Order: sequence, then C-alpha cells, then structure tokens
Amino acid sequence: MVDEQRIKAALDALNRQLIPNYTAIAKEYDLESTTVMRRHIGRTTSRATATSLFHKLLTNTQEEALISQINKLTL
Repeated sequence: MVDEQRIKAALDALNRQLIPNYTAIAKEYDLESTTVMRRHIGRTTSRATATSLFHKLLTNTQEEALISQINKLTL
C-alpha cells in the first residue's frame, strides 16, 4: 500500500512547480510516477476517500456532522 504522507508531500511539491515533473518527484518520494500523476490531476483519490464516497451510506463529512450533532444532544 502506498504511504499517504509521501503522496501528500509529492503533491505539495508538484503544486509548487510551474510545469509538473512527475518522474522526478516520483523518484524523490519513492513512488510510481503514474500514481503521482493520476492523483495530481484528480483521476484517482486515496483509498479512504474512495471508500467514503462509494461504499458507505454516509460520507466522512456527513459522519462527522452526525457525530457532532449526537454529541451536542447528549450533553
């Protein structure tokens, strides 16, 4: 499994470049260049985001809002 922290760091580095160099950034962070490119252009997302969007009845944001509301009501 790919380390999310390394991908986030690579994406931050790409965002600082005028012309993204996927191969160089992928080598620097020990990642596959296709993974870095797909994540940077938004073609793929993290596994946690995909699970939240496609396999659960509520998104992570909705879950957090529901938990927050429940906590307010139980005080």
